[in-house]
Amino acid sequence: MKIILASCQNKYCGLGQYTQHLATALKSLGHTPQVYRKDHEEPPLFRAYPYRSFKSLRPYIAPYYLSRSLRTEEAEVWQTDYVDAAMGALLAGKKEQLFVTVHDAIPFVYSSSRTAFTIYKYELARSLKRAKAIVTVSEHAKQELLKYTNVSPQKVFAVHNGIDHSRYYPTTVTQKNEQFTIKYLGGLGVPHKNAKVLLETARLLRNRCIPFRMEIGGYLPDDHPLRSFAQNHQLKDVHFTGFVPEEAMREFYQTADLFFFPSLLEGFGFPPLEAMASGTPALVSDIPVLREILGEAAFYSEPTANHFAEKITILRQSPHELAEKRELAIAQAQQYTWEKTARAMIHLYEQSA
Repeated sequence: MKIILASCQNKYCGLGQYTQHLATALKSLGHTPQVYRKDHEEPPLFRAYPYRSFKSLRPYIAPYYLSRSLRTEEAEVWQTDYVDAAMGALLAGKKEQLFVTVHDAIPFVYSSSRTAFTIYKYELARSLKRAKAIVTVSEHAKQELLKYTNVSPQKVFAVHNGIDHSRYYPTTVTQKNEQFTIKYLGGLGVPHKNAKVLLETARLLRNRCIPFRMEIGGYLPDDHPLRSFAQNHQLKDVHFTGFVPEEAMREFYQTADLFFFPSLLEGFGFPPLEAMASGTPALVSDIPVLREILGEAAFYSEPTANHFAEKITILRQSPHELAEKRELAIAQAQQYTWEKTARAMIHLYEQSA
């Protein structure tokens, strides 16, 4: 089956990784995928299309540049990783056998600007109308999409993401930290990640004289309010590690006693699942999507600093409970593979033919 996957993103962002892993898995199953993405050409599977960034305008004009590379292509299936890439396919006249992945409905709750939200709604509406099928990465994301749009439920299918188990896997020798080490990895500049709760929790632990070390991974400007909060409250046990490259993420996860994820909204929830695959138990917000993905293999808490601090205080003194949860976490994460994702997508393509 000739499948063209289209993306307006690069290789390293979340959407880019989705396309990278899905295409690789489809190829391993004997199909003939071809990927068009913004950069990082790796022929023959991955092609980069020419574009101009125009700085802040790039998200709005990227579909046009993508469409120019798609116009002369033919395929049995057109798979796009987001609504912007779907617009690129539609601009190229690819209106048959179009499949669009919508990872979440977060823009309906939190959006970076009114302009961004307006464009998102337009691209989403076109995608919902023209696509053969809409794919969400969780059942919760499907229900959220149905809540905020008038798309037919019969047109939306939930297909879970996978985990790259060649990159994220547990070590046979666990390292003993001098201090109980709590880590976070993820976005820090968007409100739904609830990142300030990391620091508020740290402040409560410090005030209770609970020894700990907290490492916060993710890009953060020097003048960000989170840094100011940590400095103003003299949170000397909190360390901002900055951007963590992909090749260092497994070690980052594995050197934690507990992975801490206070997010309020997710489409799937990669970071805690990656931590669990690496052998680190996770403490996460008690929200429906994380219950769906992580099951009983994670620790849950109401997403407030008081609740998290109380839970961490208990877990810090419960090594046996942490060890038991570690084994459950590893087993839970092993259920998610990109091969399973690819097989589900192929089934959807064939059923929709």
